[in-house]
Amino acid sequence: MASDLVLDIPMFINGKEKYSSEKILLKDKFTGENLASVAASSASDLNYAIKTSYASSKKMREIRIDEILSVTEKVAETFFSQENKLDLIARITGSPYKYVSSSIANSRQFLKKFQYFLDTVFGSRNFLETGKPIYEGRQKIGLRIYSPRGNIVALFLAGNEVSLAPFIIPQIIATRTPLIIKGSTAEPISTYELIKAYHDAGLKTGINLLFWSSAQRPELAAQLLKQAHTQVLFGSDDNILNLIGTMKQPMSISERKHIIPFWTGRSTAIVLADADLEMAAKNVIEGGHLDRGNKCVSTKKVYVQQEVFETFVNLLKKQILTLNIGPSTQRQVDVGFAPKEEREQVAKKLKKEINIIHNGITNDTINVTLVLANNESEFAREEIPAPVLALIPVKSLDEAITLANAAVSHAVTKKSLATTIFTTNKDKLETAVQSLETFKILVNKPTTNMNFFLPHQGKYIIEELLSADKVIDL
Repeated sequence: MASDLVLDIPMFINGKEKYSSEKILLKDKFTGENLASVAASSASDLNYAIKTSYASSKKMREIRIDEILSVTEKVAETFFSQENKLDLIARITGSPYKYVSSSIANSRQFLKKFQYFLDTVFGSRNFLETGKPIYEGRQKIGLRIYSPRGNIVALFLAGNEVSLAPFIIPQIIATRTPLIIKGSTAEPISTYELIKAYHDAGLKTGINLLFWSSAQRPELAAQLLKQAHTQVLFGSDDNILNLIGTMKQPMSISERKHIIPFWTGRSTAIVLADADLEMAAKNVIEGGHLDRGNKCVSTKKVYVQQEVFETFVNLLKKQILTLNIGPSTQRQVDVGFAPKEEREQVAKKLKKEINIIHNGITNDTINVTLVLANNESEFAREEIPAPVLALIPVKSLDEAITLANAAVSHAVTKKSLATTIFTTNKDKLETAVQSLETFKILVNKPTTNMNFFLPHQGKYIIEELLSADKVIDL
């Protein structure tokens, strides 16, 4: 391994950091320069993590919620204190520093307010220990008891979303279930920093972090899938999804796996003629370009009412001109440089489009690109990680709803992750809410506007990880 690497990231197994002679190199997204490395986990590492996770199950369940909240508050104060690591993430992922820094700040806020998040989901954080009261009138007649669904949770992280780990992992820890994380090798730093912060704050039991390439070591993923009762999948790791597809149907209910997948987004915007068009254009561009259009909530297709279509396109072009382009580490850059391979892949897909309104691909980046498209365009139907907006003119809201629903009818969930409605008409908004096949509707905001207190893909992860099928009749 090169001696000039900035960072060497270890695993965490049974409360201790563990390095490995086998490394996964992390390179600069644009230049290909080696920047850091991750300890590649072996079969023995995974087996040890599984063994110690089972052994810590009882101890984990004895930890009080108040103790977890106290530790998480400490984590909020110490998580990512070194700015040079933000620069590293920007270089490794290609995500602009401005975006990385904002994501870390939002993650800290979520960690700081985690106790209020539990209150939001369950009514009171205390109900996780005492049970949630059931009333008949004013009389308490029972308690609904929360308990973990299984002995181990396996968390598979894919992609390079910086705020993903700080959003998911505290929720799993709060279930007080041993956790084995297969960290993303596309962006492992934020996950490592979070687990290190939890360990430094005193919570070392039952939290294990391992790294391997699921493409090169599918047997490790298969082993973890087999051993863990509950699996949470975040991101599009086709290797993991294919493994799950080949898993044999268990014979008994007790052996069945509880799999919680979070799929890609295919997020949408609908711009109606009565909207504030300048505001809508600004928010659509933000939804399309934030983190290179790589987020699952990034806007991919925009249905625009015909009577304002030309005006809206001109406003979009005006907004594109305001975006700062440059190296991802520069503080005010909105769109960082992109490697040649990514530029060529998007350019190849653009050749299939009849009318490119604005081509943002240059010799060093992929800026926001506007395509006059129909509903069969690949940019309308698929989750392409690039800031390309498929603009589709429509006569009415009803047509926009019909097309938006049709565009996700082939998806696994048959829904988009997020849909923004730009309108000032409450009746039209109500119609959209009732009729759209989408998990979340935003009103006059970019689809990338993430509030961690709201469900993701219609779910609170922590609720999915807990069973509430036991009731005490008082």
